[in-house]
Amino acid sequence: MGQNPVNKHSIKATIVSIKGKHALLTLEDKQTLLWPLEGLPKNAKVGLNIYLTLDTEKTQDQKQKNLAHALLNEILGS
Repeated sequence: MGQNPVNKHSIKATIVSIKGKHALLTLEDKQTLLWPLEGLPKNAKVGLNIYLTLDTEKTQDQKQKNLAHALLNEILGS
């Protein structure tokens, strides 16, 4: 399956249609998934390949802390 080489918890999907407030995604194994447009990148359009990533709450919290730390370091010039 088309896993993102950087993140083994990602699955490649393609936007196959957009109707109303949802996009229909097709995974590489041909499964389909209805996804809210608000949860997709701003440039989402039919044919765009995206990656769906699964994280635990703990992992998400740590990623947010790391990002905040990196931004503060950049702002403060550390």
